[in-house]
Amino acid sequence: MSNKLPESYRWVETEDGSKTLYSPLFDENCHSTAGAIAETIYTYLKPNKVLERIQEYGTLSILEVGWGTGLGFHTTLDAVKSLSSATIDYLALEIDPILIENSQDMRFSVTQLTSEIFVHQAKVENINLRILQGDARRSLPFLKSIEPQLQFDVIYQDAFSPKKNPTLWTVEWFKDISKCVHKHTTLSTYSAAKRMQKALLEAGFGVSIFPGHGMKSKATLAQWDTVTSPELFDKLKIIESFKD
Repeated sequence: MSNKLPESYRWVETEDGSKTLYSPLFDENCHSTAGAIAETIYTYLKPNKVLERIQEYGTLSILEVGWGTGLGFHTTLDAVKSLSSATIDYLALEIDPILIENSQDMRFSVTQLTSEIFVHQAKVENINLRILQGDARRSLPFLKSIEPQLQFDVIYQDAFSPKKNPTLWTVEWFKDISKCVHKHTTLSTYSAAKRMQKALLEAGFGVSIFPGHGMKSKATLAQWDTVTSPELFDKLKIIESFKD
């Protein structure tokens, strides 16, 4: 890994031996200390059936909200690298250029799209990787405006927590995402915050819960334009607004 990190960033070893990174920008680790790789597989690859869908369709488009250390990408790559005939388009959103600059052994071609938005591109085995650097609330809508066909099969909603980064857990944010989905698109996240689930519901997603990883009792799986269970719907509809 790179030695360019400022001292305020620090690597943290997790319970499965993999490392995560503490971000001073959000005062939070990028991953669970209960196991960074284990959390990524459990929370994102498995509930979204990434491997099964690639095996069935031969192609997959993934959006990761929060590049972080690049672990989501590398874990996905490890899971699918034996499927040499498959093609994966992987788009990650990241506001912190330091995290992108310190990605593991990766060389990017960089294009400036606007004064505030940059795209870092690389071809890694059978994955076409792009990282949009900038505020996701601006960068994703901008990319959609110049690529109207932009659409995702799977979404890893892996932003820093609603408490630390509330703007990427709102109805407005999920509505931005909803412009890039189809009826089979799935979204998973480590968070089970009720206000976040209500935001997903109001944006047009059906919401379900599954057991969380590590110390988290629950996590969230959503699918575009599906039915939320009546029990969960009743719990969510009484929440009036998203509060920090």
